[in-house]
Amino acid sequence: MVFLVLMGLRLSYGITSRYKVQTKGSDCRKKPSLSSSPTLKTKQRSTTTMTNVEYLMMVSRLKHLIFKQEQKKRFNGFKIASHNPNSWQIDLAFWEKRPILTAININSGLGRITQKLITDVIEKYNTTFHSSIGMTPNEAKGKVMDADLSHNQVEAERIEKEFDVGSSVLYRLKKKAFDKKAARWSKAVYKIVGIDGYRVQIRSRNGHTLYKAPHDLKMVKTETTDAVLIVAIFLKLIRSLIIRRHGLGSTNI
Repeated sequence: MVFLVLMGLRLSYGITSRYKVQTKGSDCRKKPSLSSSPTLKTKQRSTTTMTNVEYLMMVSRLKHLIFKQEQKKRFNGFKIASHNPNSWQIDLAFWEKRPILTAININSGLGRITQKLITDVIEKYNTTFHSSIGMTPNEAKGKVMDADLSHNQVEAERIEKEFDVGSSVLYRLKKKAFDKKAARWSKAVYKIVGIDGYRVQIRSRNGHTLYKAPHDLKMVKTETTDAVLIVAIFLKLIRSLIIRRHGLGSTNI
């Protein structure tokens, strides 16, 4: 759009400039005594030079205004920290929670080929040989993967042999940042109530149900219910209150 506007302005300027020169030339032909004057020629040159400068200033202002409007329209809602257009896609990748290809698509240099690159990448992936399946994804489309099915069946049988319904287990807790001494397993003991493929359904005495992977479970023989944990927390709170009030650091409850 900017290019068409500038071309239109340039064309109109060229017509206007030629019209002015022809008009002055006709005036000069009517008045030969003035046309031979060097002062008039100098004034004509200066007038033409000023017109070029004004044209360039006008084009510069127009480009600035159009660019500002397009920028406001295209980048509304984004936080751009840099004034360099080449780093806008980097700013958008950090400030806006969007895929990196969507952010790169805003850049005018890469935006024209982004869609083609995505299509080429998908096509190359689907036509490349994958060692895990022994063929390309296009060749594997619609086929039954017997090897994977047999592997899944073996894993399901192993899980059923390793975990029995009714067994007591602990489940692995999520790791906490900067806390190496944090507990790795749950304090409450859960019962296995069902096995569904790679998922094991466990439930506490109070009815709290979870679904965990087999490698996140640990077999135990002792039982610690949620009610026992509440009593332990209550006793620990009483002990801390006694220590604060009486300073009895060696009090055992």
